[in-house]
Amino acid sequence: MPEIDDFLCACLRGEHPAWPSGQDESFAASFLEQAAHHGVLPLLHHVLHPESARNRGWPQEVLEACRQQAIAQTMWELRHQALLGQVLEALNVAGIKPVLFKGVVLAYSLYPSPALRPRADCDLIIAPQDRYKVAEILGANGFVGQAVSCEFLSYEASFSRTEAGAAHTLDLHWRIHYSQLQSRRFPYEELLQHARPLPQLCPAALGVEPVYALLIACLHRANDLRQPQWVDDNASYGTERLIWLYDFHLLIGSMTPQQLSEFTELAEHKGLREICREGLEKARACFSTTLPDTMVAALSSEGPIEPVVRYQHSGMIRQRWLDWLALEGLNNRIAYLFEHVFPPADYMHARFPDAHTKRLPLLYLRRLTDGIWRRIQNRLL
Repeated sequence: MPEIDDFLCACLRGEHPAWPSGQDESFAASFLEQAAHHGVLPLLHHVLHPESARNRGWPQEVLEACRQQAIAQTMWELRHQALLGQVLEALNVAGIKPVLFKGVVLAYSLYPSPALRPRADCDLIIAPQDRYKVAEILGANGFVGQAVSCEFLSYEASFSRTEAGAAHTLDLHWRIHYSQLQSRRFPYEELLQHARPLPQLCPAALGVEPVYALLIACLHRANDLRQPQWVDDNASYGTERLIWLYDFHLLIGSMTPQQLSEFTELAEHKGLREICREGLEKARACFSTTLPDTMVAALSSEGPIEPVVRYQHSGMIRQRWLDWLALEGLNNRIAYLFEHVFPPADYMHARFPDAHTKRLPLLYLRRLTDGIWRRIQNRLL
């Protein structure tokens, strides 16, 4: 609903708009639904100033819904911070240095309170060889997770701990993205080199610095917008979320001229120029983000289609082909093909936990038929 999105943007820009006149309860319900989709309900509560908003005609039920969500997010954040700090301290004792990225870093470095930046999970990346030890430590701290044995099929595993009905999920990465081509843009060693402490979270926390935070945020936004997301065997394509663009707005506002220049150079070097330009222009349109002319000109320069853009606009088969080409060495390419056809046993058992049989040949057959059926459904839809 563009009119609601425009209204939300005006609120987040601090313009203190009056509630639209002549709107009924259905508009209020749609507004709350849209704001929840964009992940900005706690942020709205922070910027609205309830008494002033009531004087501008805002319905009490809307203000109360924002307040309740802010309270719920704050309660979740307090416990999540404690659990995450516990895990990070345990990893530090074991000599492992995870690097946090995406929403958790932004929550603890950009926002007045981390509870203003809702997120479904916490993303951390580690050295590939440490993933088995990290999985063991997470299990010892009450987190139940997925298989970590894949070398090529998957580079992440989710670990969750549920308390009082609330899930606290850690997404463990040993590469930043499932794509071979994209993951090589940001290896763990490079992110560790450009990490900085996050003392607001806990003494052991390390997060990517602003330049890398913005590059990664632009890349993930582009992926979420263009790649199918599978939910209950149904494919859907992501839609824009204002919280992503607000992240861009705050990041740009926090960066020094030197950091902005470094960001522009790295975007060009890593083949992310077009992706970054698109995301930042969208943030400027929504939140009047100030972008230096030199940066806009550099990101808008003409050139050949960048490999990541080509990858994101390709179909699944071509993406797998581009990933295969991104691998170095014949042995790695053969292993990549073999693992995609015959994934490890623990991966298959986690993929089909309700299967009546644990026999791998039957699980491989089920995986193949499920994949074919999803493709047929996607084409029919």
